Amino acid sequence: MKTFGEYISFWAITDVLISKRVQLADKLHKKHQLHQLSPKMDPGKLKDSEQLLLSLMPPRRSWVSLSTKTRFREVGEGHRQRVAAARCNWQAIKWTIHRDKSKKVALPYLENLKVFVDKVQARVSAGTFAFAEPGLFPEIKDEHSCRPLCKFEQLEDAVILILANKYLTELFDGLFYDESLAFRCRRIYHGEECITSHHHAIVRMKEYRSRWEGKRLYVSECDLQKFYDTVSHRVVRKCYYDLLKKASKQNPGLSFSEINRVFEAYLNCYSFPRNVLRKKDDKEFWEKNLVEEEQRCFKWVEKELLAHKVAKSHRGLMQMNIGVPQGGALSGLIANMVLNTVDWQVKRRMKGSDLYLRYCDDMIIISTNKARCKKLFSIYSKGASKLMLVPHKPKEFEFGKKSFWEGKSKDAYLWAMGQKDAAEWIGFVGYEMRRDGMLRIRKKSFQKEMNKQTSVVFEKTLDRIQNEDRVANDSLLNSLESKLISMSVGKIAVWNAPFIESKMCWCTGFKELELNPVLAKQLRELDRHRWMMLESAKRRLGTKMKGKVVVRKDLDQIEDDKNPDSTGMVHSYYYQFKKKDV
Repeated sequence: MKTFGEYISFWAITDVLISKRVQLADKLHKKHQLHQLSPKMDPGKLKDSEQLLLSLMPPRRSWVSLSTKTRFREVGEGHRQRVAAARCNWQAIKWTIHRDKSKKVALPYLENLKVFVDKVQARVSAGTFAFAEPGLFPEIKDEHSCRPLCKFEQLEDAVILILANKYLTELFDGLFYDESLAFRCRRIYHGEECITSHHHAIVRMKEYRSRWEGKRLYVSECDLQKFYDTVSHRVVRKCYYDLLKKASKQNPGLSFSEINRVFEAYLNCYSFPRNVLRKKDDKEFWEKNLVEEEQRCFKWVEKELLAHKVAKSHRGLMQMNIGVPQGGALSGLIANMVLNTVDWQVKRRMKGSDLYLRYCDDMIIISTNKARCKKLFSIYSKGASKLMLVPHKPKEFEFGKKSFWEGKSKDAYLWAMGQKDAAEWIGFVGYEMRRDGMLRIRKKSFQKEMNKQTSVVFEKTLDRIQNEDRVANDSLLNSLESKLISMSVGKIAVWNAPFIESKMCWCTGFKELELNPVLAKQLRELDRHRWMMLESAKRRLGTKMKGKVVVRKDLDQIEDDKNPDSTGMVHSYYYQFKKKDV
């Protein structure tokens, strides 16, 4: 392992800048698409950090042209799938920089890049270090509140934080509980080299359910209230330096002074009372971010924090250093660092017939023994409380009723089919699993996708264009339809739909789903709602509904009885999971 100063090499910094440039390309592409729909609409100016980024990267026209072999990958015999545009752009920029560095005369952007890299390295090596205060952006959470998201707007700060997160994740990853699945680096997990995700949680649950098929299973769930807004800096520091002490033993003689300064600066630049609560009555802040008056609120858990004796009074709480930036590069790692101590407390009391999974600040316990399930839940809840966190208290509920699904934390309950005193379905990381192994989409995730469909059609498109100066209705509707299709099932064509995988879309986030009657109903509802949004757009534009004839292009590719119908089925949510069975 290297020191952090050695870790942030020229290419390490450049790779982060390339990723930033790819993100900017995607953002500009979306703006350009909207500008094409309404030419007189002001696309807005680039931010200072974005202009700086463009000056550090090769101009778009000079990017290396990728070969067909690089832009496509083989999927099955005789079929190819286009590689994601983001991946292609990243590769093109990287190869362009390599090509230009080999030239005798340094191009202007390479000179700028070298100056930037030197500045970042010198800043990290300096005896003192500080981050600029992150920008605060309210994201609508529900009808009455917003979520406080943060963004480090200075390019240098953003690059250093990304590299610091990568460095510390690699340094600490071997010390974390194996079934902590979020924000981990590539590792060997159950015999597979991968970066774990929420899909792996569902795979583990499926395997566990099958292994104990004939046993009575009990489940506990615990959620922490406002983790990122309530975690104490004092607790974070203790957990960080405890892990660092263990890492030092594995890396004798390695200096951590540089990364320590960066980590301390991250904590010092933000606290929830100082950066968020002060915006509560700032009318200009809410108007600037276009937030409706009834939603101008950042909910917090002040009463609960005082009840847990985190502070003695309101005044004391307001003076505490508490909370980390939501959206900050190091915040996910901080969740793992803090909760790792609780993970190992639970792990030490587990037996072979127990399963404990954690994804960020959400966890689930499944056991064949009810008393042990309750005990493990108690260990987790008490351990979190000792870390000055606020777990949701279990509330009484009725199985199969709204109160069951609204409960954030639930002490041990029976997971079984057809019993009044048991739950048939349990939910975790966006999925719901029935006791017999059937999967469906969690209601909140299902509703979120329908809300996104509505937002794409109205808030992000029709509400923003100028009706007096825009393209023809047919062109506008075609653009909306393409957006809805690409975000839901990816960029697929009729002729190759049966053979390619959905990429970079909603379906990718639920790849463990397998078609069943319950899921089929949900998928058809998503398809119906997407169609309704397009029809609503037609009515708003004053366009009469017209049938559209689509020529079948895939008759030579697959047998007719397996051929998706020609009115758009290949672009449906339903078909993406139906084709797995074909």
